Order: sequence, then C-alpha cells, then structure tokens
Amino acid sequence: MKARVLFVVVLMIALSVSSRLCAQKHSIGMNPDGSGWMGIQNGDNGEETVFPLSEKTFGFVLNVAVEEFIDAGIRGNMTYNRFQGDEKEVALYQAALEMTPEQIARLALKQNEVEEGLSSTAYQSWERLPGFDALSEENAAALEVEFRDSLRYTLELQQAALDEVLTPQQKQTLNEMELFGGLSSSPKDALCPNLNAYHALDLSEGQQTELDKIHDEFRREIQGNTLSLLEDFKAIAVKINNAREISKEEQEKLMTELSDVMGKRMEKSLELKNRITARVHGILTPEQLARFEKIVAEWPAKMEKLQEEWQAREDAKKPEDDEWKKSWNPGDPVPEGAVPPRSPRKAFPMM
Repeated sequence: MKARVLFVVVLMIALSVSSRLCAQKHSIGMNPDGSGWMGIQNGDNGEETVFPLSEKTFGFVLNVAVEEFIDAGIRGNMTYNRFQGDEKEVALYQAALEMTPEQIARLALKQNEVEEGLSSTAYQSWERLPGFDALSEENAAALEVEFRDSLRYTLELQQAALDEVLTPQQKQTLNEMELFGGLSSSPKDALCPNLNAYHALDLSEGQQTELDKIHDEFRREIQGNTLSLLEDFKAIAVKINNAREISKEEQEKLMTELSDVMGKRMEKSLELKNRITARVHGILTPEQLARFEKIVAEWPAKMEKLQEEWQAREDAKKPEDDEWKKSWNPGDPVPEGAVPPRSPRKAFPMM
C-alpha cells in the first residue's frame, strides 16, 4: 500500500476535527510532510492557485484556527456551517426547520453576499500567510491579531446572515437539534458542546452568567485537547510519508497506532464533555432538566423520519429534476425540498 494512500486516511480524520479552513474562494490544508497549502480560487471559473505553507506557518494557522473555531463552536457561532455541508445534510436541516423555498433562496443569496464581502475584507489577511516565515516578530504578532480578527469577523458575519433568515421558532428548533448533537446519531458524538444551544431551555439572566463562566473555565482545555489530537495525527502522518512503501504488517501497525491515539484522545474528549455537561446541568432547574431529557429522547425518531423522507425523494428523483440548477443564481427560487448549488471546492488537492 502506498504511503500517500494511508496518509489520506489520517488526513481526512484529522481534518474532520477542524484542522481545515474552507470558504468558497479560500482553503487551507495539510500536506503529507507536515507542511501546508493554501488555495485561492480565481474568479468564478473554479480554477485554484495553490501556495505552499511551511510547517511553521501551517502550525501557526492550525493553532489559531482551532482556538477560534472551538471558541465559536462553544458559543454557538458555527451553526451557519450546518447549511454548507453536503447536499443531504443541508436538506435534512432545511426539512427539520421547515424552511420555506423563499427562506432557502434568501439564505443562498445571503451566503453569496457574505462570501463576496469577505473576499474584499477578512480574506486579505489569509493571502499574506505564505509570507509568514519572513516576517519580523513584531509583524508576525500583528498578522496573528489580524488573522484572528478575520476569523471572528467571518464567523460573526456568517452567523448574522443565518439569524436574519430564520424565525424565532426555527432558531429554537435548531438549538434543540444542537442539544441533541445535530445530525449525530447520539448526543455523545458532539464532543465540543454548543453551550449556546441551552437557550432552548429558556435560561434566566443569572443562568446565562453562569454559562459564560463555564465557557471561560473549559475553553482552553477543549482547545488544548483538540490541538494535541491533531499533533498526534500529524506525527503519524509524517511517519507514513517518510516511508517509501508500507508493507501489510507496517500498515496494520500504523493503523493500530492511529486507532490507539484516536481512542485515547476521544476518551479524553468525552470525559471533558461529560464534565462540562455536568456543570451546565448543575445550573438548570428540575423543569429545564426534564425538558432537556425530553428533547434528547425525541430527536432520534425525528431524525430517522427526516432521513426516510429524504431517501424517498432521492429514489423518486429523475435527471430532469435538477435542470433548474444549470441556470440558477443566488436569490432565485428553489424547488421545495431542494438544496441550492454551491461552488465546487477541491477538498484534498494532493500534490
């Protein structure tokens, strides 16, 4: 088995934790040797120019991105991404929230406006990242501040777009889904808890204050655990890359090592999540706890029904049913139950 093939397995697992930044026109990811790359899409033709990032620069980007994304996830500022995943996932969220075709079209238009706005503002700091190594200590520190601000601005702008489209009831339903774990098969799969989702339980001002304290108490620990996990994956990926060929025995050994690393880190993540959940539940009233348990108990059946309905629509779909996508533009009407097209991205450009 080629080293690169096994590396892709490692990379895909690592990236699923949150090591990749991706937007319509910018993307950042890791190479087999531990260095990185940044892709910038040119215009609307889908072509992408890829710039190399040194291991030092990629490490800097990874650390900042994980810290900011974890913080945003805890604060509930990542739910915008629920409407940017694969077509099935987006369709299920649309159905769960009972979004109208008008809302779906409006959100697609807002997403396009967000990307266009970010291309002329926040993403400019991204385009200076390839030169990070050559910067003085002072200029490197300034770029870090600018890069962090750009990520926060991006996440806030994206979330504001979603909030503008959804009704209060839909936001309530989305929070309930987040309490359950989103589209995960079980709430235990959501290893980074969205504390903002507890607003589905009608928190008081005092409880919100306590929730903020819990966020501040555990934020660094969650970030550190995630970065440690990615560093472990990276070490294995580099080890694989350094091997010209991997025998079946070596392959099994590395996969066992990867499995052990993943198992230990996931156990720690789950233990951490359980501690956070226990702290949060400690500030809830008996009535709120009962509502939480009811939400967690009811959502599996709801998600199963939504998936069955989606599959039935897919099975009944005909080739001509997608003809509308060829001439569709952001803001145009979207057929009921359909998902607006997204600009194609090269998720893993192997060099």
